[in-house]
Amino acid sequence: MFMCVDFPSFLCCNISPDNIWTATNHVTYRLDSSSHDDLLLRVGWAAVWDDENRQFKEVSDFKMRSEVATIRYVKEHTSIPVPDVLVYDPDWDRKVGGEWMLMKY
Repeated sequence: MFMCVDFPSFLCCNISPDNIWTATNHVTYRLDSSSHDDLLLRVGWAAVWDDENRQFKEVSDFKMRSEVATIRYVKEHTSIPVPDVLVYDPDWDRKVGGEWMLMKY
């Protein structure tokens, strides 16, 4: 699969099906390119399935924003190693399908 969104051309990259992981609240892609460091793209689901109520429920737009703020705080105030968050977008226009972040791997 080839992916090239509205990023600078150096961020165009290949995504192998082996480098896609899904979780309860997001999907993570490892972006492979010889022109930059390995990157992870995490995209939050706009909605998740609620087994108990048997319906979809909307995911908070603040979940990933809180994760980004926590990562940045830990990076600035401790010596705990955390990834560099390069880009965060709440995706309010829903062009991607959920809030997302790009970080070094």
